[in-house]
Amino acid sequence: MTPAQFRSGRNALGMTQVQAGRAFGVNPRTIRKWEAEGGASSRPVTKLAAAHMGALLRLAEGFDPVTGLRRAQA
Repeated sequence: MTPAQFRSGRNALGMTQVQAGRAFGVNPRTIRKWEAEGGASSRPVTKLAAAHMGALLRLAEGFDPVTGLRRAQA
C-alpha cells in the first residue's frame, strides 16, 4: 500500500489523522509520516497498518471478516 492509498483509505473511512493514530495505537505524527510521499513505507509497522487499513475498508464496504463474502443488504 502506498502512502497515497493509505491516505485515501483513511479519508474514505472519514477518519482524521488523529483518529487513525488512535485506531492504530500510534502518534498522529506517525500517520503523517506514513502518508508522506516517500515516507517510511518500507517499515514493517507500516505494512501492518496497511493490512489493518485494508481490513477496515473491506468492513466498510460490507464484507464479512470471517467469510470474506459481501454481507446481504438489510
